[in-house]
Amino acid sequence: MTCTERCNPSVPSKVFHDLYNLEELKLENYVLSEMAADVFDGLSQMKSIERSAFKAIVKVSLLSMPMSDVLHAQLVHSGIQQIEEMDLRGKYSLDQRFQKINSPFVCLNHLERLYLLGSHIHIEDFAFQGLHHLQELFLQTPGWNSSGMTPELLISQSAFKGLSGLQSLIVTAPLYVLKPEVFVDISNVKMLDFTACKIQVIEDFAFKNLSEVRHMDLRMNKISKLTKNTFFGLQTLESLMLEHNPLMHLEAECFAHLPSLRILHLGNLKLPNTEPFGMQVLNLSLIFGGFPRNLSELTITSAVRPMTLVIADDSTPDVDLSLTLSGQKIVLWGCSRPFLQSVTKLYVVTDLFICAPQHTVALCYFTSVVSLDFSQVHSSTIQSLSCLNRLVNLKSLDIERVNFINDPGVSHMFHNLTQLQIFTLSLCWLDSLEGELSLDLTSLEYFFIDSIETELRGPGALHRLHRRTLRPWFLHWARNKQQTEVFMSNPLDNPEWCLSGGGLQDLDSYGQAHCWMWALDVGFVLFVSTLCFLLLFMTVVLLHQLAKDYLQAFYHIAHGWLNEALRHHQNTRGRYLHDAFVSYSGRDERWVMEELLPNLERRGPPFLKLCLHSRDFQLGKDIVENITDSLYRSRRTLCLVSRHYLRSNWCSLEMRLGTYRLQVEHRDVLILVFLEKIPSNLLSAHHRLARLVKTRTYIEWPQDPAQQEAFWERLWKKLLPDRVQ
Repeated sequence: MTCTERCNPSVPSKVFHDLYNLEELKLENYVLSEMAADVFDGLSQMKSIERSAFKAIVKVSLLSMPMSDVLHAQLVHSGIQQIEEMDLRGKYSLDQRFQKINSPFVCLNHLERLYLLGSHIHIEDFAFQGLHHLQELFLQTPGWNSSGMTPELLISQSAFKGLSGLQSLIVTAPLYVLKPEVFVDISNVKMLDFTACKIQVIEDFAFKNLSEVRHMDLRMNKISKLTKNTFFGLQTLESLMLEHNPLMHLEAECFAHLPSLRILHLGNLKLPNTEPFGMQVLNLSLIFGGFPRNLSELTITSAVRPMTLVIADDSTPDVDLSLTLSGQKIVLWGCSRPFLQSVTKLYVVTDLFICAPQHTVALCYFTSVVSLDFSQVHSSTIQSLSCLNRLVNLKSLDIERVNFINDPGVSHMFHNLTQLQIFTLSLCWLDSLEGELSLDLTSLEYFFIDSIETELRGPGALHRLHRRTLRPWFLHWARNKQQTEVFMSNPLDNPEWCLSGGGLQDLDSYGQAHCWMWALDVGFVLFVSTLCFLLLFMTVVLLHQLAKDYLQAFYHIAHGWLNEALRHHQNTRGRYLHDAFVSYSGRDERWVMEELLPNLERRGPPFLKLCLHSRDFQLGKDIVENITDSLYRSRRTLCLVSRHYLRSNWCSLEMRLGTYRLQVEHRDVLILVFLEKIPSNLLSAHHRLARLVKTRTYIEWPQDPAQQEAFWERLWKKLLPDRVQ
């Protein structure tokens, strides 16, 4: 493509998408001001990019090229001066073993983000030499490929040489083994993500040079062993994710080299059984060598296996700790240690949670906890939670799948919980909340009960909890709360009834009458009103910025409909100024002037009057208004469809307006003329036109001169007014 003068166009999205057989592309005398990221999508047959082909491109924000490694290498010599983000997605033949990346980026010294995706990637020494500004590197291999070969990623020892500014390394590819030499040249990296990389072994001192790493994600791997020196050198590491790893051996002090650790997720533990009843034992004091001072979140899971956790020293974090434990049975040793008092948020999923050697419920020892979420795996397991009344600092309590029916201490279970504000019972068994049971719940603001009408078949009896057991307590609580709001989670259920001063009412009506209005204070109403006004204002601004042309088009459409209705009501004769509005691309104007006008406007009588944008639009008038006025002042719309037509935004708008008019007037006002054969795959990308082709008869321009006279006669008769026909 050559521009006679120096042109400054923008290249839209997927402009070359349908050029499947294109092998050579030349752009001469162009200064490209803007180029979409997927411009080259679809050019699967391109063989080469000439040197300096894109020398006029100053800056590219994102470049995505699903091509071969040969084209990737040629691209960097094509003249592009600056690329900030690059997405290289290789396609490979069956006999190609690796996409070898061997220093193809030497000219891209401004590149900040790089994605490499391929079935087999081999990164050789000095592959990224010169990428001093690269901050994020993504390496990914798909889970399978068409050749049946196992995806593979090979990283040479000096592959990352020169990436001194790299901040994030994200890998989703088989690595199997992490070795120290791989990380020698990226000492400033702050985030490592090796999720689902099939890692089996981490060699000792593998991270010794990564003193700046803050976050490390090793989830969903096959790591089974952690030694004392596995994480040596990670002095600034703050979060470490080790979930979904079959951890079978944890050496003493394996986390002792992480003084800055704040978040640690461990699981799934598969330690050797060292107790008579098949319990795996994890000594927390031993693996930490003293708890990190900044530890604020600790998660330990053993899936469906029981586990014993040992706390053998008096060290504690200096901050509030969130502790999550999950296992079929959990036994704690050292419940009197200060560590338990540092826990303020506790989440436990287990059937039995006990302290040894006393065999008492372990929840009682977390006296500083503010938020407690306790869930049993099986609701048939019975353990007493009567010691909950010792957790006097509780503000949020969530209990799930717990059977309180046979708990002897249930009557005073919730005593002393005067600070409790949020209370949730899910799938639980409880006879009633009346009497002294709820005596101290004076600060309760939110009470949620889920699925309380369930059945539990226990030894010798069937217990059922109905909502009616909570009605008296609910009435007392709702009447004594200054602000109470009632939500019916499933209003289609059978209505619940409450006895109030006004007689028998359903629960929903009671809530509306006695509770809901109390919550609507003036401040809340003003807040909601202000929020609605701001949302409306933001919506109007966004619509004006993003869809101004379309809104203007809809305005003119409505204006045209109104005028059409008024003309029809007044029975105005000759209300149309033109017989047809011709919608065509400017690139097809020669055909319009040399073929269309002579054969339609000069054929007759009667003679047709056509409306052309190049001839009949009013000067100085808005383009969209010109289009809509001309379209509605013409009896029909004639669309001259070609490849140029499909690429034109103005033609797309004219087609859309014509279609709207067709749908509203239910008359034969839209005529399609195809000037050339258009492949179905190209036509399918234009949904509105594709639907019209399937539902309406269209006419094609014949290339045979002998058939052209019949074409013009047929089209001329179709455009004549109905009364003339």
